Amino acid sequence: MVDAVRRILVVDDDTQVRKILRKRLEKNGLEVSEASDGDAALKSYRTAPADVVITDLVMPGRGGQGLIRDLRREFPQARIVAISGALDQDVPSLLAEADRLGALKTLPKPFTSEQLMEAIENVMQMSVEDLPPLPEPEESVDVTEWGGVEWWLRRESALPGLSWGTVVQLLTLVIAILALVMAL
Repeated sequence: MVDAVRRILVVDDDTQVRKILRKRLEKNGLEVSEASDGDAALKSYRTAPADVVITDLVMPGRGGQGLIRDLRREFPQARIVAISGALDQDVPSLLAEADRLGALKTLPKPFTSEQLMEAIENVMQMSVEDLPPLPEPEESVDVTEWGGVEWWLRRESALPGLSWGTVVQLLTLVIAILALVMAL
């Protein structure tokens, strides 16, 4: 079924999810490495590229969207499956954005072992020529880091004349001032 696949990199901040995915994949004869965030995954991929990267989207630090963007820029041939089940997020929108950034398959959590193996098989069957081109930078998206998390925010949702990045920075400043006033 997926004889050509040798190595899978699983990226998820949830240790239990990584453990379950490792067990499912190893049961199917695949070699698995793990990373708990996008930064560790990018470092791992640079050292030993995986045949397929399976990444969660909502993680502290460099999230899955940032990982997909950076992997595809640095390694256009990277084969990526994006997964998400964030309870406080719009999962279909997250997965659509992952697709736009270059994930070859997306799966909403929870998913079955069969769905996961089918996704891996599908992305491995794609020839390098069939891989989608790198996405153009989107002018209507701000990427900002706040609270140790990379946030992708659409500019049109911001206050008139202000980008979301600016709004987040202003809110951070207001919160810091309030904390200082309350401490007095």
